[in-house]
Amino acid sequence: MGRVSQKRRTRALKQALGLWPNRFGRKVFDKEQRTDSSPKKNLESDFGFYNRSARPEMGLVREIIEECVANYPASEVAELISRLRSGDDVHFRSATFELFLHDALRRQGFLLTPHPDLPNGSLFKPDFYVLDPNGESFYLEAVLATEKNELDKGGEARKGAVLDTLEKSPHHNFMIIAG
Repeated sequence: MGRVSQKRRTRALKQALGLWPNRFGRKVFDKEQRTDSSPKKNLESDFGFYNRSARPEMGLVREIIEECVANYPASEVAELISRLRSGDDVHFRSATFELFLHDALRRQGFLLTPHPDLPNGSLFKPDFYVLDPNGESFYLEAVLATEKNELDKGGEARKGAVLDTLEKSPHHNFMIIAG
């Protein structure tokens, strides 16, 4: 058996066992030397900024997210990472909210099952089935509130492009604050 096919079979086995994504090296952020400490650009996604920033604070954010992902159920990690890396800030923020809720509850001794089937047969799958240390349980749906206009994503992109362009040529008599 060739080396490539052996690696594929090993990876397939790990995936089948639910061990592949976070236990064997799948990371959210790229492993690279970061040198750019500039502020986040208006058109830049949250993930893009966190992934490129050399600021020490952003390094801490990356570490926290990676640690939370390492403690997330292996069978769900690939989907979570794809949402984090999607370039869509709503997906990124929603995924980090779910990730942080999972980690906070896990640290308090709760057992969480992501995307459980509901006993009533509904096709809806809440984010978590949560079992507390006393045996009480509940379903948890994490909902992200946002003020962004989902109906006009193009408008948000145009606004960001204008703000990024204006920031390149500052004027001492004027200041622009995006609201």
